[in-house]
Amino acid sequence: MNFKKMISTLLILAMVLAFAPNTSFADAKTTKTTVTPGVGDGNLTYQSDVTREMTKASYWAKKQKNADKVLMTEKQIRAKNQKIMGDPATNMHDLKNMSLNYTTTAADRRDKLAESTYNDIKERIGTREEIYRSGAALDKTAIDKWFNEIKKNISDADVSKLKNKQYAICTKRGDLWMAPNADPVGWSATDPDDEFVNSSINVNEPFIVDMITADGKFYHGSSNNCDGWVEADHFAIVDDKDTWLAQWDLKSDQALVVTTSHITLEKSILDPATSGVDLMLGTVLPLIPRDQMPDTIAERGTWYNHVVWLPTRDKDGKFVRTPALISSHHGVSIGYLPLTKKNILKVAFSCLGDRYGWGGMLHAMDCSMYTRSIYRCFGLELPRNTTWQKDMPTYKVDLSKMTDGKKKKAISKLPAGALLMFSGHITMYIGQVGKKHYVISDVGSASETVECVGNDVSVKSIYCVSVNSLDVRRRSGNTWLTEMLVGLVPWKD
Repeated sequence: MNFKKMISTLLILAMVLAFAPNTSFADAKTTKTTVTPGVGDGNLTYQSDVTREMTKASYWAKKQKNADKVLMTEKQIRAKNQKIMGDPATNMHDLKNMSLNYTTTAADRRDKLAESTYNDIKERIGTREEIYRSGAALDKTAIDKWFNEIKKNISDADVSKLKNKQYAICTKRGDLWMAPNADPVGWSATDPDDEFVNSSINVNEPFIVDMITADGKFYHGSSNNCDGWVEADHFAIVDDKDTWLAQWDLKSDQALVVTTSHITLEKSILDPATSGVDLMLGTVLPLIPRDQMPDTIAERGTWYNHVVWLPTRDKDGKFVRTPALISSHHGVSIGYLPLTKKNILKVAFSCLGDRYGWGGMLHAMDCSMYTRSIYRCFGLELPRNTTWQKDMPTYKVDLSKMTDGKKKKAISKLPAGALLMFSGHITMYIGQVGKKHYVISDVGSASETVECVGNDVSVKSIYCVSVNSLDVRRRSGNTWLTEMLVGLVPWKD
């Protein structure tokens, strides 16, 4: 090095040192970032047992043996789905093979449905003297009047043209209720849960309609995991079975699967039917073959986009296949994702922080819909609610009679992606750090109170997808670990 270059290098080094923080070279090599449990970047907060690293799927994947190993082939998944649907305890429906014929007349079906719906909502309300409809209080007289109006909307239905059930496809993500009613029903003016919601249905999910209300605003029927009432304008009627199956009964290489929290399609003036459509985690859409792809879609070219057939409605409520674009940067997969522990964790963590929605209301998910939606990304169909998931035919570990110590040992042997369930809540096991076991779930509330006196537990509202240890507590004062009843592995027999 010549003299001028040496002087220049020394000057640059002197300037760097002058403006560097007051840290020695030895310190610079050994100083590590301190991570405070429960505190994230900026103003993010976590459960107190959680650190920033623990909020990443990669952190937990590294703890798993053979994280990239395929746990089930597509053929095995299809066989497992048939086994799950064939078990009466799961309350699932094999729509593909369901008959459209009524077992009685349509009129008889209507009358029985009107009576059973009325009885169901009366039983749901129980002995309550007051409920809230869209935030407004109803006393017993108003409740009875409203419930009789609901019953009449069913019993007055004109079934003269409804000779058989009908095939349908969901065109807008919507709720499925126990009664033909879209008004939120709660126990208080600020109740965040709609007590009439049973489930929700994603865009392009199949449905079989067996009744239409007198005002034409609601369909009753079956999804593959639940019966109930849906808003008619969220569904399109399909005239024949082949067209219906071609839209949703897809081979893996024909399908585009939403593998992230949700995708909202771009707004469009030219194509209002596809404008702003919400595609939730686990939504599956048919890809348009290259030789059938249009050059432009609502003025847009197809570059850097996946081109899919989106189900839409015409003015008569009939099914229309409409081309739509999904930007390539979104979390999607051509075909179902390979079922690996690493992929399960990646999908689960894509929803971290998303709000909770009872039954799937508010375009959100509750605990069992969350676990169901995760596994739908792999083509595996789980039942709808916690009890039905607990009862599905799969590998189980009974934790109900174990001590906390034995539960810890049993849970330690489970793989990431296993489901852990206690009464009213289901979670996904993600791994162990030290002596603590961790789960991710869509949770409503929990308590971090370490010591409890009686039932004096400080429970906080969470209402989002969260990572936490099993040391958090329920209102009873018991930890989640103590309350755990069963562990199950969806992909194992």
